[in-house]
Amino acid sequence: MAKYFTSIKVVLYLLAIIIIQPIVFNALDLNRAIILEIAGHSIFIIIGLIFIRLSFYFDKRDNRN
Repeated sequence: MAKYFTSIKVVLYLLAIIIIQPIVFNALDLNRAIILEIAGHSIFIIIGLIFIRLSFYFDKRDNRN
């Protein structure tokens, strides 16, 4: 799993989370309910892991040709 996290894309994703997540949470008022807050954080993390894995898959596939 470590090979997925060696890219600059990971840093960009984490930066996007730091900037975008508080804006989304305040806009949707998710800070009030602890369950929604935990679910929101989990969704952001899962989406990020999916993007990282897909980018690794497509980079690997492009490098074979």
